[in-house]
Amino acid sequence: MSNYKSKLEEWYDSTAERYDSWGSREGEYSSQTKSLEIAKFNEILSLIKIKENTKILDVATGTGIYLIEALKKGGVGYGVDISKSMLEQVKKKIIKFKLKSKVIKIIKGDAEKLPFHSDFFDIVICIGMFEYYPLVKVKAFLEEIKRVLKKEGNLIVDFPNNNNKEVYEFQKKERSAGHEIHIYEKGKINEFLKHTGFRIIKSNCAGIEIQFLLKLVKK
Repeated sequence: MSNYKSKLEEWYDSTAERYDSWGSREGEYSSQTKSLEIAKFNEILSLIKIKENTKILDVATGTGIYLIEALKKGGVGYGVDISKSMLEQVKKKIIKFKLKSKVIKIIKGDAEKLPFHSDFFDIVICIGMFEYYPLVKVKAFLEEIKRVLKKEGNLIVDFPNNNNKEVYEFQKKERSAGHEIHIYEKGKINEFLKHTGFRIIKSNCAGIEIQFLLKLVKK
């Protein structure tokens, strides 16, 4: 699995500068749903009370698309990603959107060993990562997220939407680049999340993805 992560890191490093416009050039695949995904993400954000001191972590932040959207609502931001080049794009956006005072730390790191204290974050976001791993690996990521998430915190994640035919084209293109995309029925995802200690507050179909707002099950 470490070799697989290294391959993903290399791919994201090589595509970072054009990642946000992916699909605009001949031969590149794009689901053409990014704006829809962002709109649906903002619907979920609207259900969360974000204060100025709300601590927000974006795991696999990429170019910071979702972290930036969250920070527009308030809070202070942290981002982690395996790709240094992706993080450079985040830093450019922070300056562009005049959010430097609201971003605490953007750091290279592994989602299985997050470089943060336990019970620290009010909101954790993880969009666009789980599809690259089987559920057994996603479970390990979720355990680490649970460690850094406050007991009353909110988690926003997504999984591929098996009912959207474009997701299979996306899977085909990713396989051609040496990556796997794992697709499951929504019922199986629901059961998986339940057994990993989360309850679903809301789910949104957003193009080729299904977004979930989750909270830890109280014990």
